[in-house]
Amino acid sequence: MPTGTIGRHPTHPAWPGQASRLLTDHILGALVELEEGIRQLRSLIRRSARGREGATANAAMTFLAAHLDWALAHHPLAVEVHDRLSGNPAAQIHGWHRTALRFTARDTRLEHHRVPCPRCELLALFRADGDDYIECRNSNCGLLLTPAELFAHTKAVAVEYAQAAA
Repeated sequence: MPTGTIGRHPTHPAWPGQASRLLTDHILGALVELEEGIRQLRSLIRRSARGREGATANAAMTFLAAHLDWALAHHPLAVEVHDRLSGNPAAQIHGWHRTALRFTARDTRLEHHRVPCPRCELLALFRADGDDYIECRNSNCGLLLTPAELFAHTKAVAVEYAQAAA
């Protein structure tokens, strides 16, 4: 809704509850889309026309809960790196959770990655909401990693631990 200056939009919601409505629409739409994708990949019957929003959300959640193991382990995109644009079902679910937390939280949330930093080897890797990089919070290090780099490093650390345990 313009405010008198061409192309300008207000920074606040146009009506009370608009922000929460947009969040609900985003998450519900993504739930239904993931459900439909799994149904198609597994050659399951398509769900008939949807009714009320609450019933739709409940049906999608029930379906996804029943097929979650398959989605996380066997979905064709389950091997993709976890980032904002990933088709990986786990990354999508994590993204919805982060979005809801950001919406309901007052402060910026830091996500602690519990893997040692590849440079300083301290457990100091964090990612703040909205950041594209994972940062080592050790003031003497400050290494920045992309999600793909962190994923590769985590896999390498897991292999090292598995070999040491054997």
